[in-house]
Amino acid sequence: MTDYKYDVAFSFLGADEDLATSICDRLEGRVSTFIYSRKQEELAGTDGSETFDRVFGEESRVVVLVFSAGWGERGWTSIENHAIQRRGLKHGWDFLLVLPVDLVHPPIPKFIPPLHIYFDWHRHGLEGACDVIEAHVKRGGGEPEEPTFEALALKKQRALELSQARAAFTGSDACEKWAALEASNVRTIIKNKASQSPLKIEFRDESMLNLYGPRRAYMAVGWIIRPDRKGMHFAGVLNKPGGNPLGEIEGFTPDLDSFGKPAWRGKDGRAFNTSQLADHMLKRLVSAVGEEATGT
Repeated sequence: MTDYKYDVAFSFLGADEDLATSICDRLEGRVSTFIYSRKQEELAGTDGSETFDRVFGEESRVVVLVFSAGWGERGWTSIENHAIQRRGLKHGWDFLLVLPVDLVHPPIPKFIPPLHIYFDWHRHGLEGACDVIEAHVKRGGGEPEEPTFEALALKKQRALELSQARAAFTGSDACEKWAALEASNVRTIIKNKASQSPLKIEFRDESMLNLYGPRRAYMAVGWIIRPDRKGMHFAGVLNKPGGNPLGEIEGFTPDLDSFGKPAWRGKDGRAFNTSQLADHMLKRLVSAVGEEATGT
């Protein structure tokens, strides 16, 4: 396989579409990309199964797998899973880059070899991911280009429109109402999941929702006033066993995602819907239990 229709194709679950799109936006104009939400005209009137099989099995120089629990089991990713597996077993795995985005990594599919295909998302973030992807494209025989005026103009127009929408949303009545409702929903989801956890997580619902895991792992979640930013922000304070008694604060502000939908945005740029944020908070707590239990 030497001629490719795309330099990079992104495979991801719907919950990770905002993240995949954010990475794709930063690569736009430098490499040719495939992300299904941007290729609706090309996909219209085609057999989706055959198209996705070709894109990930033959037509893309590099496949970026934005990996979280459930990938390969649901939606189009089940087709992409088979195409990637078939291609790797036949031609080798140099085409594949896996970006695990869950804080507590679920098991990577066993068919993927654990060599030079993983990326530490939580350490390097969006820009680091783009650098690694471009390096993969080069190793695969591609050559990232300087973006054209047309590509830059289109990218800038989308960025300006989103920036204006975000500015209008931030601090608005709609933003405050959404944040108040969804902050309550985050706490409710966390309590429901914690009560069903095999880790026997205990909780007290006070001004902050206090979660107590095994081996002295502790987390408080709720509204916190951040001294470096205006307003109130939903945040989690994680106390790791043997760590700083003041805890590690991770805050999330009400914002719009890359599609203009309300979301919680972290300092690393990732956007979470309410269910994803609740899951993220609980994974933070589980990670603290794991660190203490393993002595790290």
